[in-house]
Amino acid sequence: MANKIYPIIAADHDFESVEVEVTISNEQYKAFYCHKTGQWFVAFGGETFGSIAVDSQQIESWHYLPAEKSGVDRIAAERKEQQEKHGFSIEFDVDLNKNENLMKAAQAILFSHITNRFAACPANWNKEKWNKICRKSYEERLVLAGAWIAAELDRINVLTQK
Repeated sequence: MANKIYPIIAADHDFESVEVEVTISNEQYKAFYCHKTGQWFVAFGGETFGSIAVDSQQIESWHYLPAEKSGVDRIAAERKEQQEKHGFSIEFDVDLNKNENLMKAAQAILFSHITNRFAACPANWNKEKWNKICRKSYEERLVLAGAWIAAELDRINVLTQK
């Protein structure tokens, strides 16, 4: 007889957890490890039901699930959006983002304390839009920082070719 999962219902999940796939009694389940509680949680009943805590000794193996998009893909998509949707072309950056504004923005947006992020709005940038960006999740801010670094590299390439 296969081991049954007799878990408790979990209500307090750690949102920084990474989704993985685990094997329990030769069955595959989507799961994650919650750093806050130190427990494994296995999804059940689809997105509408939730997850259950599982004794780590029941987990025979686990592996990371592939990301929907790689970090490089997400940064490239963000840079493309900046150029096409918002009009932040290479020419725009050459003209208006002098004095390493893009690099400074990439650094500042990753400050851990939000007050420090607010205070670091680069010169000539819209403060209201900057403050909105400062409130984005850490993951979203990493993508923005990567796109700004790419834009800064493009700006430098143009300047060194002149």
